[in-house]
Amino acid sequence: MRSATSSNFLYRIVRFERLVQLLKTDEWHFAHPSTWEDPYEIRTVNPLSSSLFAQCWCRKGVSDAMWRIYSSDKLGVRIRTTATSLNEALTLATLRRKLGHRMNKVSYVTERQYAERIAVINASLAKRVTFARASQHLFLKRVAFEHEAETRVVVFDLDQPLESTVKFVKVQLPTRDLIDSVLVDPRAPDEYVEMYQDYLARTLHFAGKVEKSSLYRSSGLRES
Repeated sequence: MRSATSSNFLYRIVRFERLVQLLKTDEWHFAHPSTWEDPYEIRTVNPLSSSLFAQCWCRKGVSDAMWRIYSSDKLGVRIRTTATSLNEALTLATLRRKLGHRMNKVSYVTERQYAERIAVINASLAKRVTFARASQHLFLKRVAFEHEAETRVVVFDLDQPLESTVKFVKVQLPTRDLIDSVLVDPRAPDEYVEMYQDYLARTLHFAGKVEKSSLYRSSGLRES
């Protein structure tokens, strides 16, 4: 992975089993917005809606809220990549299959601003439906979610029929080139951390750094 500034890093908290699956298969899952809890994600419906799938990343390397939300069993892991590497990998993936993709930071707005922006998006879609316009609302969220500091990757799967009900698509991406480090939940027992480290290094031959988050240590160690 190329060197990167801290502003280019992206983070995602997943179950350890999911990380193992990524390293074994290189199959990255992108979800249809209808699978998410926030109903605003599907407020805009257009002819391309069934072909849009997305993945959410956080720009904050250290976040108590994100650990508590996405690692409820206290055994999750945070994987790290860069926006540059992820964008390059997706660009190469589009050469192998009929895919389009967009990556951008999510904007957090008030309810009124959201309604105004959605009205503009719908008006533009009424004139012409394009991937850029059809996916524009997915980079817009209410201020209640701003703790996520989200960068979102949206994939447009050209092979999906217009009335498709598919909820997930898999995209082959080079996991070992993308993930450069793994951070274990700061609440995880040390025995689990050691097990994760051993399995990733010895069995899966993962060369990146694997360590426990220092979020709840009093030593003041900085992590990224």
